[in-house]
Amino acid sequence: MRHILFIIALLTAALPQLCVHAQKPKDIRAGVTAGVNISHLSKGKQENYIGAHVGIKGEAGLPSVAKGLYLDFGLQFTMKGGVNRITLERNGHKYTHEIPTGDYRLYYMEIPVRVGYRFNLTKRLNLLVTAGPYVSLGIVGKQRVTFTSDQLTEITPEMLNSIAGLIEDYYLYDNVDPFKNTHTGTRIDLGLGAKVGLEIDNHFQILGGYDHGLIGFQREAKLKNRNFTVSLAYMF
Repeated sequence: MRHILFIIALLTAALPQLCVHAQKPKDIRAGVTAGVNISHLSKGKQENYIGAHVGIKGEAGLPSVAKGLYLDFGLQFTMKGGVNRITLERNGHKYTHEIPTGDYRLYYMEIPVRVGYRFNLTKRLNLLVTAGPYVSLGIVGKQRVTFTSDQLTEITPEMLNSIAGLIEDYYLYDNVDPFKNTHTGTRIDLGLGAKVGLEIDNHFQILGGYDHGLIGFQREAKLKNRNFTVSLAYMF
């Protein structure tokens, strides 16, 4: 929590100061972006979920601070998720079998705000590097709990009932929205991200990046988002 508050305070303090240096219209431009997400969860079987993102973005040049420095920001719809191996415990007994598992599909509206630097490689080619925080609001989600009792060996009916009860207690039921469970879920995600890529003719951009979530969207399991991205953008 201290890390989260520090990031929010730093962003709040820095944005007005940075924007002061981008007062000229020529220093500000807008564009569109879209791409692919390869996401997984901070805990579990590390199975990737292939999603997408699409949105708008802006850049505010900061030439009075340093030549090539700019502020990169935007608003995008993004799809994340992954598979979590569920470890359940009741009455001092842990159930650590490969199943049950929780399969999550999460859909966010996301605002990234990053500081970037543009390295001029040639007259038509620039190298872009950006890093900074993002904040996301969960719009809708879906979780699917997979539990196949006949794959478990040496499990008594009483133990199966205990596992089923724990799934209901902590993960609710199959095909539900994890964001709607106010006891175990949270819609807000805050994290850090970085991107590196190329810009062609000052318009076309191709970027690869990584986003590291800091807030667990599932409190009981302490699950956090991890996301690799490949993006295409066109700046007007």
